[in-house]
Amino acid sequence: MGSSRWGGPRGVGCLAAAGMALLVSACTPYEPAPTITQTPAPDVVPEYVGSRMPFDCSDPIHTAATLGELTEGPAALDVMALTTDGGVLQWGGSTYQGMTSVKVGIALRAGSSMTLSVPAEMRGTMKIGWSNKGPVVADELVVQGCTSAVPGAAWLVYPGGFMLKQPGCVPLTVTTAVATETIHVPIGKPCPGSVLGTE
Repeated sequence: MGSSRWGGPRGVGCLAAAGMALLVSACTPYEPAPTITQTPAPDVVPEYVGSRMPFDCSDPIHTAATLGELTEGPAALDVMALTTDGGVLQWGGSTYQGMTSVKVGIALRAGSSMTLSVPAEMRGTMKIGWSNKGPVVADELVVQGCTSAVPGAAWLVYPGGFMLKQPGCVPLTVTTAVATETIHVPIGKPCPGSVLGTE
């Protein structure tokens, strides 16, 4: 005796098999596709943090007899300069409390005392720090006439740079006993007119 497509024994078997397949599918755990993420740059771990701090003159990474041997970057009062080629500094690097580290060395005239300062309107969005003893994060650095035992070392270079909330034409104020000057540093974008200005 025959049977209908779904009413006979073979139909029951097919329905049972379909039910088992659904049950197995329902019990199989969901495995989402792996997510590929970029690993962020490691955070800076400062050796020294403060508002007004002494500049550590020990162990300059380079010395020279003239400033022209070192840099074409912005300079102030014939006592300091940043060691750049005069172009826009690249934005991006490690971070500290929401600020991005931008590395650029500083050249100081041997024996010259000065204060390097973040202008008041930039505090909270900008920090500075140069040292060969580890990262420094400060609003002001007081330089007490750095010197070197290297013969003919009229200029001394130290590593470090800026901490910034965002790229821009960044001001840095340099004060000596007789004058004050503010240089502007293009970080991540050029200064207006693509000219490094001073005030």
